[in-house]
Amino acid sequence: MSAQRRLDRLFELVPEIYRQRDEAQGHPLRALLRVLAEQANVLEDDLAELYDDWFIETCRDDLVPYIGELVGHQPPEEAGTAGASDAFEGRLRRKIVTPRREIARAVALRRRKGTLSVLEEVAGDVTGWPARAVEFRKQLAVGQNVRHVHAERGRTVDVRGVRALERLEGPFDALAHTVDVRNIEADEAPGRYSIPSVGVFVWRIPGFSVTRTRVFRHERAGNPEDGCYSFNVLGIDTPLYTRATAELGAEPSGPADVPMRLSRREFAADPAAYVGPGKSFEIFIDGEPSRHPIVPAELSQFSFPVPLGPTDGLERPILVDPELGRFMILGTGRRDLASVRATWRYGFSAAIGGGEYERRIVDPHGVVHQRRPGEDGLPPTEGVVLYRVSDREGDFRSLPAALEQWSHDDPMSAVIELDASEVHTHRVEVRLKRGQQLVMRAGEGRRPVLRILDQRPDLRDAFLVRAHAETRFTLDGIMITGRSMRVEGELRRLELRHVTLVPARAELGRDDDSTLSDASLQLDRLGEDTEVSIEHSILGPIVVEDRGDPLPLCISDSIIDALGDRSRALWSGRAGNRVAAQVALQIRRSTVFGELHAQVIDLAEDSIFTGCVHVERRQRGCMRFCSLHCGEATPRRFHCQPDQAIEEAGAQADEARARRIAERVRPVFVSRRYGEPEYARLADHTDPAVGRGAHDESEMGVFHDLFTPQRTTRLRDSLREFVPADAEVGAIPVT
Repeated sequence: MSAQRRLDRLFELVPEIYRQRDEAQGHPLRALLRVLAEQANVLEDDLAELYDDWFIETCRDDLVPYIGELVGHQPPEEAGTAGASDAFEGRLRRKIVTPRREIARAVALRRRKGTLSVLEEVAGDVTGWPARAVEFRKQLAVGQNVRHVHAERGRTVDVRGVRALERLEGPFDALAHTVDVRNIEADEAPGRYSIPSVGVFVWRIPGFSVTRTRVFRHERAGNPEDGCYSFNVLGIDTPLYTRATAELGAEPSGPADVPMRLSRREFAADPAAYVGPGKSFEIFIDGEPSRHPIVPAELSQFSFPVPLGPTDGLERPILVDPELGRFMILGTGRRDLASVRATWRYGFSAAIGGGEYERRIVDPHGVVHQRRPGEDGLPPTEGVVLYRVSDREGDFRSLPAALEQWSHDDPMSAVIELDASEVHTHRVEVRLKRGQQLVMRAGEGRRPVLRILDQRPDLRDAFLVRAHAETRFTLDGIMITGRSMRVEGELRRLELRHVTLVPARAELGRDDDSTLSDASLQLDRLGEDTEVSIEHSILGPIVVEDRGDPLPLCISDSIIDALGDRSRALWSGRAGNRVAAQVALQIRRSTVFGELHAQVIDLAEDSIFTGCVHVERRQRGCMRFCSLHCGEATPRRFHCQPDQAIEEAGAQADEARARRIAERVRPVFVSRRYGEPEYARLADHTDPAVGRGAHDESEMGVFHDLFTPQRTTRLRDSLREFVPADAEVGAIPVT
């Protein structure tokens, strides 16, 4: 019905004779009835909208905050209130402060409150971690009723079922348990197996991909008739991670749906679920996907492989040990294959140290850009020359060729991009002329490795950077192994971003507490105005050669690993190797394994030092919210551990009690071996003085910005809103 007809609908009900008389008098009756019809239309429209306003999908914008309040939606305090103004600005503010989509999501979750799928979706929304909810009452040992058999109940233990025993106490446990009367929500020693208990298992360590990269061949291992390899090009044992196939919030049905270590038994149960394109790993021989049969095996000793499946009658089978990241190609030991590559996944807590993960990139002028999805490199920047190294037509085939062309062209600003996940074994020497700016970076989704070899005995086989005044060099997203990186000259600024300078002796798998250290970064005779910045990186020891004024050195969100608390992580290269490095150090949100010898610490914040800290100029600088258990020769300390814990306990005068408190608040790491998924991660039972000891109550150390304590707290609080009445819910970390 048109708007005009709606206004005249009362007048149309009047008999025709009166309408004619009204027309003769100038329509006074029609005007009166139009006023009445207008108000009737308003009342009728309100009644028609009343039903629509009951639903978040169809209600008016001004009612969205009220529905949100009914379901307990609380906008952030910083966002302010929605307001009640009907002006354009008021309506726009309501849409921002109380978005309809967010409240509709809250309504949908509360409609399904009490179901396991809701708990998994809430866990994914709150933390970003994959989750699986389990009702522990179904795993209690009960007597089955023969008329009503519950096949989903936990079964008695079969000692021959090794795979079921391996899943014991995990998210996919299918065995029966006796009743546990402890509360699952308890902070200490929680129980699980009781009628009201519901557990939400979460996987906190993601998997990162490595695509079609070279593998490492162990030439002196195993039977000479067989080829022995490691997936990791460094030759260290790195467990394979599964490629999660389930979307965030969806219920994972098995280990193949979540990011976790791939065990031998899980792999043996269903190899096809983990091998192939788009799956957990794939092996390429001579450039083509391997067609040889894959057999799970235990390869802790290459000489005595233990296959977990039949190999009789198979032609050149490939034995794969996912727990060690090793494989053997039987019958290929006495000949060199043209190429052996692999696509696989490794686990790590955060995106640091270089890899195929998405990251911001820096141009030669020091400007940080956020790469857009699907963008290949950066938009052309005026005056910047790009040298791309890849196997595509028109690009340089090797890094030395790109460096030679860059040196010949002599541009003032340039980018050398390694746009292939390749292993470069050439000696690298970069010579920067006055005023030049150079960025050497990994391409999008690439993980290049520079494996510096000992090629000539009369040269220093290192990644060498020589620079003149007013130069700038940035290394971004690249791994360097084999030899150290050496920088010398009067460059203006050196930046290391998302790089890995493999810690000393890590390739040999040693994690002893030796006092000898091999430097991975050597800063030699740098200029008076030089600045060094290291962020989101993993480095071995750093040596700063003797210089005049302290070198400004900024380290953030990084790991400095000297492979032992008594080894030196930062020191000077002067005689005796015990002199403090001539640096003015600023270190934030980092973890240092080893001793630190510095002339000045301007600021140390939210960091962990496992070895002694020695500072020469202690009247300058500050250390705040740090953990350091050795060394009184430091600047003033504020809220550092164990000082704070000893002071709060009033144990300054009792030396024995102070030692016990210091030992209690010492950081505990899940692993300190480079290559492990839990490398440098704090254990869950670490004292809260360290686990929540940062300035914002997050954890100290390199993984501060993961905000694991805050995510865990939010997870527990959010889950309580969606469990059924009289049920108890607990969050259980798997990794």
